Amino acid sequence: MSVECISCGNSSHYQLHTVKEMMYGLREEFTYFECLNCGCLQIVDIPASLDKYYPNNYYSFQAANKSNLARKAISLLGKERRRYSLFRQGLLGKFVNAKYSYPEGELLRKLGIRKDWKILDIGCGAGSWLSSLSELGFTNLYGVDPFIDADINESSIKIKKGTIHELENLQKYNLIRSNHSFEHMPDQYDTLIKIHELLTTDGLCTIAMPVKTNTIWGRYGTNWVQIDAPRHLVIHTVASFTELARRAGFEVIEVVFNSTAFQFWGSEQYMRDIPLKSEKSYSISSHNSIFSRKMIRSYHHDAEQLNRESQGDQAIFVLRPLDD
Repeated sequence: MSVECISCGNSSHYQLHTVKEMMYGLREEFTYFECLNCGCLQIVDIPASLDKYYPNNYYSFQAANKSNLARKAISLLGKERRRYSLFRQGLLGKFVNAKYSYPEGELLRKLGIRKDWKILDIGCGAGSWLSSLSELGFTNLYGVDPFIDADINESSIKIKKGTIHELENLQKYNLIRSNHSFEHMPDQYDTLIKIHELLTTDGLCTIAMPVKTNTIWGRYGTNWVQIDAPRHLVIHTVASFTELARRAGFEVIEVVFNSTAFQFWGSEQYMRDIPLKSEKSYSISSHNSIFSRKMIRSYHHDAEQLNRESQGDQAIFVLRPLDD
């Protein structure tokens, strides 16, 4: 077998792992290549068709439903939280943000986001994040996703069914965002090159994705929930992604760890052969799950601690084009 690390090119110093599909409980087995130089984890053989692993009920394809009063209230609180995180506006948002912080919003505010920015969201699904910006007055919002049913064209939001490689280079963006879509892409280096071509000279790219750290890998190994075989094709360490980005002409200027309790309860379920979509899963019914409220509180606390130590299992990377 000949497999080469997507990041550092290593093809001789590696370990192979068998990982099961456990989101839907199919339990199909897939082989992953772990580079022992940079730590990158990647699937060896990508299935000929990935469509079966992205059914219509896959979470990112679901449009927000605000039909009942509870959902409307949650939507309002979320909107005000985003407004405060992004622009430091609104007392209600300040109150909500103090209780439930929005790390991405805080990061974008630090980066100087403006409502007139042209923004592209890669792998945007039904466009819920773009819609949340539109509600705040952003007007130049674009998305691209190969798995949606058809193009979406609204007044301030344009979403194309397809990949980023189908976009014209003539249109430039101030911000290109990939939120837990990059790990689904087989051509990550080419994608970064394309992002570089689509950015304005002073543009920025944010990529949020799972991160393989010593802590989470040492604790759960192939039961780590965010391997998510076979949907996640490549899972990076900080070192492996920094190298890949450098090769594509980017500098990683900031890494913000934002992992949650999910890394623990999801992985604990997989260790016990409980799929994410099982009736016994915490995400489906907390009452039928194996976890007590005390355990979940402990997981939240542990996740916050790991984030402070840069050992959480997901992070947002901020990329800036290197000077030519």
